[in-house]
Amino acid sequence: MSFARRSIGTFFALAISSIATLIWGVIVARTLGPTGIGILAITTLYPIFFFTIGHLTLGIGTIHYIGQKKYSVENFAANSMLAALSIGALLYLIFVATLPLFQNTLYKGVDPKYLFLAFTVVPLNLIVYFLSSVLQGNNYIREYNIVNLSRPCFAVFSLVILVLACSTGIMGAVAAFTLGFLFAAAASIYYVSKQTSGKWKVNFNLLRTTLKSSGKMHIGSVATFIYGQVGLMIANYYLVSAQVGYFALALTIAQFLFLIPQAAQVVLYPETAMATEEEAATSSARVCRHAIFWVMLAALAFGFLSKYIIWLFAGEEFFPSIAPLIVLLPGVVLSTVAQVLSPLWVRKGWFWYMGGSGTALAVISILLNWVLIPKYGIMGAAIANSLTYFIGFLITIGMYFCFVNKRFWHLLIPQAEDANLYKRMFQGVRVRLGI
Repeated sequence: MSFARRSIGTFFALAISSIATLIWGVIVARTLGPTGIGILAITTLYPIFFFTIGHLTLGIGTIHYIGQKKYSVENFAANSMLAALSIGALLYLIFVATLPLFQNTLYKGVDPKYLFLAFTVVPLNLIVYFLSSVLQGNNYIREYNIVNLSRPCFAVFSLVILVLACSTGIMGAVAAFTLGFLFAAAASIYYVSKQTSGKWKVNFNLLRTTLKSSGKMHIGSVATFIYGQVGLMIANYYLVSAQVGYFALALTIAQFLFLIPQAAQVVLYPETAMATEEEAATSSARVCRHAIFWVMLAALAFGFLSKYIIWLFAGEEFFPSIAPLIVLLPGVVLSTVAQVLSPLWVRKGWFWYMGGSGTALAVISILLNWVLIPKYGIMGAAIANSLTYFIGFLITIGMYFCFVNKRFWHLLIPQAEDANLYKRMFQGVRVRLGI
């Protein structure tokens, strides 16, 4: 039940985060319009892409080695800060050096001043990610949730002041985006400091060992980002900013459903790191059933109410986002399985599998988008996205069937024990409320 409580707490934290993201989307959509939101989507996409390249999946490696209980929190904290600042500075310099080469292709239609500000997010995001992993690995889930909740909430607060009150347009939105990460970085330093009793001391041997293990997974992490976001990149190359804005909105709304498997992931990573392989497999299958059940229900609701959701979110001007949103939803549902099982693969040490499968899916996604977007526009991007998630689902199910448990349906179909769990939880709520 403690796992369930932490998962539910994390779910609500992610739900609040999603509400903040929703408010962010409503404000930028209604103040910037399709063209503005398209420019903003590309401006904020590439700093996240650089972060994805540079984080080296060090957070997952940190959780893995914290689970072994051989090193102090102070070692992990110092290593995380050193890595974040070093890698972040290097990536910003790479962006500055390569900007002239890609200004008319990757960054087409984006004012360079937006990019210079947005890219300051890279080192800040690395600090948040690495130090949050220290909190997560030590099962400080409440503090982990606070840190990751602070970013979107402060970003929205800044957006209201800069864009609504001061009418600063795209630049104000980019500044608000940056300030959210700055606030979260400060929060992560504060909460990790509270959990340490001594001076932070870099352990270079631990850092090398963590990077070695994390590097095997990192290719998969980068590839996962690519096959999830490459549609936006290729759409920006072939289409006008307004079309990119329509697809960006559909993708944002569809990815709200990720909060369910992400809530499970947050708690599963430290749980599986400390469990036996059999315990990890059992808990992962159980959580997967619950997650895919709730994601499926949410996706059906999103599909039936898509017109009204987009109308409330951005207005009639964004109705071209309806069709791609509906096409994206099946892929989002299927992606739940791979997301929930990733902590199990880490527990088993299947780092090369994660990297190899992610790379294969990235290549498939790039090819599908490159073929379908010129012919079918944003509908082609949505189809490519869903097809890639479907192929990833088949790969994950195949790996589970061959190497974990041949009863793969236990990942998908609710069991009697699941109904009993909900019954106990409902009874506990009734007792607390005195009903």
